[in-house]
Amino acid sequence: MTIYLQWWMLPALVTLLTYGFTVWRISTAKTSGDYGHIGQALAFVAMLCASTIISLMAWLLWALLT
Repeated sequence: MTIYLQWWMLPALVTLLTYGFTVWRISTAKTSGDYGHIGQALAFVAMLCASTIISLMAWLLWALLT
């Protein structure tokens, strides 16, 4: 069985990079106080949503171009 590295690797790489950046950013964040934690959690949810949208756009572009 042979696996060929083709153009599908580009959107997969975009997905890995966006989620990797988000997880890295979440793990290095420092907050203080209760309200800081709530705001930080909301910001991270927004970052995960943005990562998902970017990933889906990359896969849609790949699907339309191939």
